[in-house]
Amino acid sequence: FNDLEFGEASDYTDLDAGTYDFEVRQHDSETVALAIPGFEVGDGNAYDVLLLGQSADSTLNVLPLATPVDAPCSEALGIGTPSDACVRVIHASPDAAAFDVYVNDSPIVEGLTFGSATDFIALPSGDDREVKVVPAGNPVDDALTTTGLDLDAGHAYEVIALDMVEDLDVKVEDVDLTA
Repeated sequence: FNDLEFGEASDYTDLDAGTYDFEVRQHDSETVALAIPGFEVGDGNAYDVLLLGQSADSTLNVLPLATPVDAPCSEALGIGTPSDACVRVIHASPDAAAFDVYVNDSPIVEGLTFGSATDFIALPSGDDREVKVVPAGNPVDDALTTTGLDLDAGHAYEVIALDMVEDLDVKVEDVDLTA
C-alpha cells in the first residue's frame, strides 16, 4: 500500500491465508515507523488495518479489525462445528405421506409431512453420502428413493424431496448464508 495520506484508505488487496510481517514507513523513507510482525490472515475474513496516533510523538499504533465474510454455516446458524455441513430437508411431494430421511442409514429426520421443512441440521462433512427417503416408520430398506450427496465442510444445503411419489426425486441445492 503506497502513498496513503492521513484519513485515506487503500483498496482491499487479496492475500492468501498465512502470517505476514508489515512495516509502516513514511513516504520515500526507509525508516520503519511501526513494525507489525506475525499478522495472521485467515480464510473467509476481510481485514481493516487502522493506523492510530503519530510517529512523531511515538503514539503510532495499529488496530486490526477482522470481519467474517465467508463464515462456516455452523457459525452463521449457531449449530455444529466448522467441519460440519448444514442441511435443511424439505418435503415437496404432494402425494407422499410423511417420510423419514436417512443419511448413510442413520436417521436425521422423522415424520416430515408435505409442505414442511426442518431447521438446519449439522451433519459431518464428506463425500459419497447416501440419502434415503423412507415412508415414516418403515425400515430403511423400504426407501422410496436413494440419492448420493457430497457435503463440504462449512457449507449449507437444502435437500428437497419433490415430484409425485411414483417419480420421487431428491434435489440438492446450495444455500448462500452470506449477509
